[in-house]
Amino acid sequence: MGYPDMMRDILAQSRRDAIANRRKALENMSIVDRLTGLYNREYFDLRLDEEMSRSRLYGNRLSLILVGAGLSLRPDQGNESRVSEKAMQIIAGIISDCLTDTIGLAFYYDQGRFAVIMPEAGAQETASIVDHIRKRILNEKIQGVTLRADLVQYKDHESIDEMIQAADAALSENSV
Repeated sequence: MGYPDMMRDILAQSRRDAIANRRKALENMSIVDRLTGLYNREYFDLRLDEEMSRSRLYGNRLSLILVGAGLSLRPDQGNESRVSEKAMQIIAGIISDCLTDTIGLAFYYDQGRFAVIMPEAGAQETASIVDHIRKRILNEKIQGVTLRADLVQYKDHESIDEMIQAADAALSENSV
């Protein structure tokens, strides 16, 4: 094999790698929220269904964390949309940071709410993560943000809707 053939092979491999990288980026674009960089709601629904099925089948523990961030701005604070986006990005970053040593998956759920699926996690270790997330967000002192966070444990044969309703109920009872 001569030099031109070797260069042609290297360039061909480079093109294949570039295509594979673009394909991977396109696949991720559909499951990642552009604003927060977390997984999006559609992927949340899919993964929660998968994890609940796995828990039902193998008897594994499963926890769900919901974090709600309300934004109340004064009229003199300028562009509400930009301030809100920045607050959501900061909160998303904190949630991601708090999950670095766990197998939790973080999602931008909807309108200022975030979800974390914690497969194989019991109530005590999930509560510890919720507490860590709360403290980190409160320490950030994001102006105008009110915070609510809580967790629910999956109960065998519970439906997705029932689990989310339980998490919503827990979230509305607990504000920080």
